[in-house]
Amino acid sequence: MMAVDAKQLNEAKAINLDRAIEAGRKAQEQARLQARRLSAAAGSEKGEKRWYVLRIAHRSERAVAADLDAAGLEAWAPTKTIWRAVFHSKKRRRAENPIFRGYVFVRSVPCDEAWVGLLRVKGVAAILGNGTRPVHVPDEKMSALMGLVVSGAFDEKKNGRPYKIGEKVWIKDGPFASFPCVIEGYVKSRGVRVLASLFGRRVPLEVTLAQVEGA
Repeated sequence: MMAVDAKQLNEAKAINLDRAIEAGRKAQEQARLQARRLSAAAGSEKGEKRWYVLRIAHRSERAVAADLDAAGLEAWAPTKTIWRAVFHSKKRRRAENPIFRGYVFVRSVPCDEAWVGLLRVKGVAAILGNGTRPVHVPDEKMSALMGLVVSGAFDEKKNGRPYKIGEKVWIKDGPFASFPCVIEGYVKSRGVRVLASLFGRRVPLEVTLAQVEGA
């Protein structure tokens, strides 16, 4: 039978079970505390709920709205239909883009516990306010905006031009991939003329619609 090397036994690091257990208990307590905060925001207790706007991390509108929904809050990240050019193809594919990129609407009870809970949701950076307190969006404005979204007022027509002149975009692929640009005009039906920022200089380029996306 092979003997155990005493050196290996001595060098083995001990597992600190007490520390692991304490860390686990703290994590559980933080999770319970956060659940209570979001429950307050959702109106588990008496209180009038109002609409507020959260500023969120880049491209996390759907994830933040889903997390808020899962916590029992009413969240809304309105989208619009756009038509993306398909690289090396004459076809265009349908996609959904945020109308307000970087923002999510949430209906919450206005209280300090709710603010703390909302700010601790992953991806949430701030609650729009006046520098002192969050400022709510009036219900009539929310109703008007929701009506416009449902009616397709923000949707792009399939044969329309997807970007406005002067709109900021990124080049997705090719030698100028990841460079920021500004739409300057269109070239026939499949191309776009942009001004790219290359090493501090503005350089005019012609690329296909499939090579750019909204900033």
